[in-house]
Amino acid sequence: NTSRTRSRYFWLGFSSIPSQTADFSGNELPNAPRWSGRVSYAHDFYIGDGKLTPAVDFYVQSRTFADIGNYAQSRNGSYTKTDLNLTYVFPGETLTLTAFVNNLEDERIAQNVTTVWSSTVVNYSAPRTIGGRIGLWEEFLLRWLPDMHRSNPTISIRIESGLEPEIMQGLIEGRLDIGVMYTPQIRPGLQIQQLFEDRLVMVSTEPSSPPTPQAGYVYVDWGPEFYARHSASFPSFGGSALSANVGWLGMQHIIKNGGSGYFPARIVANHIAAKELHIVAGAPEFFMPAYVVFPIDRDDRVIDNALTIIHRIASQQSISPRESQRPKRTRAAKF
Repeated sequence: NTSRTRSRYFWLGFSSIPSQTADFSGNELPNAPRWSGRVSYAHDFYIGDGKLTPAVDFYVQSRTFADIGNYAQSRNGSYTKTDLNLTYVFPGETLTLTAFVNNLEDERIAQNVTTVWSSTVVNYSAPRTIGGRIGLWEEFLLRWLPDMHRSNPTISIRIESGLEPEIMQGLIEGRLDIGVMYTPQIRPGLQIQQLFEDRLVMVSTEPSSPPTPQAGYVYVDWGPEFYARHSASFPSFGGSALSANVGWLGMQHIIKNGGSGYFPARIVANHIAAKELHIVAGAPEFFMPAYVVFPIDRDDRVIDNALTIIHRIASQQSISPRESQRPKRTRAAKF
């Protein structure tokens, strides 16, 4: 017997695609305004032993394009942006109060424009933002300052208090030599070292408060990790009547009006000793590491000396894992 096998063949045809050279001569460079300008002004007014500083920052720039082709969809129009700031530094520089208005014009400013083929992705900066912040130089950095002065009597030291994004920006731009913070960002050229762990404890104005949020509980936003741990520890917690994103404000409210909340143990220690606040027995504790950030390529004996002093004080600041009255240990990595 013989058998036959039928075969089918499929042929794929192709041809070369002619290349073309685009001519972008005369076009504007991507994200490069033809002109831009910035005017800033600040003035210090000394009121008693305190200092009040109003400041204004005005920026203006011409239009830009996100690509070398200068296509219409990548065009970012000209704009102006005005930021207002009012800062009061208390005597001894122990506390800084700041009120601010960013983007006074409420402009819709494209921060980053990316054009790929016919698609355009735009990230906008924040609209008009009004608020206030408090920087509290508690214990740790106030203990560092006198030691730094004694070790380097011939240099001048400038200290700033701010939120993590502002401190990181100062380090990136070279305006700051060292930053101490809870949530540093990993950036090229900067080194991060852990200093110590802050222990968050629940405190109350009542000596015998239950180990759960009660009436008068103030929820302080210590960051997303704290939120997650707090929610896991108190699953039935439906929210508090008062919340704050600044621990100092929440603590002062509780001391004056009664209630409870979570705060770093080192900050409430004096209030506990004075019996204004009491650690809530049986309540879970949360832990947050503090970090120091500095340039990797530093070449300065003074900065190395400052880091040595910071680490020495941090080692004294650290809390022993065997410390008593530690019912439950829960970690939260961000401030």
